[in-house]
Amino acid sequence: MDNLKRIWKAFFTSTLVLMVMAGLMVGNTFARSGLTTIIATGDDVFELYQNGKLVLKGNLWSTAKSIKVKLSPGDVLAVKGNDYGIKAGLLLSAKGDYNFVSDASWKIYIGKELPGWNTKGFKDVSWKNAVSYGFYGVEPWKKKVVNFTDEKAEWIWSMNNKTGSKDIDPVVYFRKTIK
Repeated sequence: MDNLKRIWKAFFTSTLVLMVMAGLMVGNTFARSGLTTIIATGDDVFELYQNGKLVLKGNLWSTAKSIKVKLSPGDVLAVKGNDYGIKAGLLLSAKGDYNFVSDASWKIYIGKELPGWNTKGFKDVSWKNAVSYGFYGVEPWKKKVVNFTDEKAEWIWSMNNKTGSKDIDPVVYFRKTIK
């Protein structure tokens, strides 16, 4: 009988250890840590905010920047993009506990910077959807972004983005709420 108790105790202990290592909680629900790596670039300059806090910025479209963040449902990722001519765009990929890319589902605003635009509590219901200018690899950027490989990500901006013209919105504000 003592042998049987020891076997059960060893089995229970090793099973519990495996469950903890696998990230399982009571009820066999996967425990998300929220850790997600975001890789982004902007043509020409971008600032990425998480719930109002600046977490990443870049000023060379041909080199993506990356950061590991902890995300939760309801968090807001917001980007301020600046363009100085020819063609504008934001390109972003997130991988980890949350997986998403820049696409036409992102909300955009053009105009004077609004107070709190990059925070959770801000209401973006009147914002429009971004416009996609094609998947990673499209002209004029092609696949020339160092540290970026996600072909599902799309270059996005506002509707005013005519190549080589002055009809490009120089500043666009982007938002995505994590679900």
